[in-house]
Amino acid sequence: MLAWVALIATLQPLHSLRASCAMKLHNDGTEIGEVTFMSNGNSQEVTVHLQADPSKVTQRYYGLHVHTYPVKGFDCTSTGDHYNPKGHDHGTPLSKAKHRHIGDFGNIRAGERGEINYRGTYNINPKKPITASALLEPAVMCEPYNDVEPDENNGRKEKRNKKGKKGRKRKKKGKKPVIESDCYQPKWLRVEASVQAPLFTLHGSHSIVGRAVVIHAHEDDQGKSGTDKSRKTGNAGKSVACCTLEPV
Repeated sequence: MLAWVALIATLQPLHSLRASCAMKLHNDGTEIGEVTFMSNGNSQEVTVHLQADPSKVTQRYYGLHVHTYPVKGFDCTSTGDHYNPKGHDHGTPLSKAKHRHIGDFGNIRAGERGEINYRGTYNINPKKPITASALLEPAVMCEPYNDVEPDENNGRKEKRNKKGKKGRKRKKKGKKPVIESDCYQPKWLRVEASVQAPLFTLHGSHSIVGRAVVIHAHEDDQGKSGTDKSRKTGNAGKSVACCTLEPV
């Protein structure tokens, strides 16, 4: 299966390649969204758009990695270690190529309602220094609305008291209530970076097509903790969800 998918990837035009998969919860199979990898000339992009049960995907950062093998069933532990054909230590997308795995993609952020909206755009230029910027911005814009209770008089003029001008009474008008809509705004985490070497490839012997994308339970420490486990996995913990990349 892995060899067959990789063969299909090699037949795609090299100027623009794309692979994606439907992310499913570990040992559950519930589909929660899609992960997409795109490579176009000197630009690469990783997009994650998920919506999960907030009790299972709580608000925090999660490590995102490519693993060596495809997923078997719904078992994310079947995917082996991080994809690391060159035997490098674990790092980040901003590490130099010899200091990261091909499968290292740092962290993605979940909001309070279990949503993950991430887009990492990487421009490849070996002559420029490695730089990056990150921005959190609303994924959906919404505004509160006024829910006005109907006027008890149904728009009719109030009746005046017949006692003359001084005896006239007017019904006091109360303030119309303002009810705000549920205006939760999920956020996109957008990362733009300049890197000196491609982060991944979607064709050839080191292609990530046919391999698993895994979301881990903890924030990736990016290999900076100084322990053997940090240098291997970033201490990102157990698997939360996974899927097998296929060419699009």
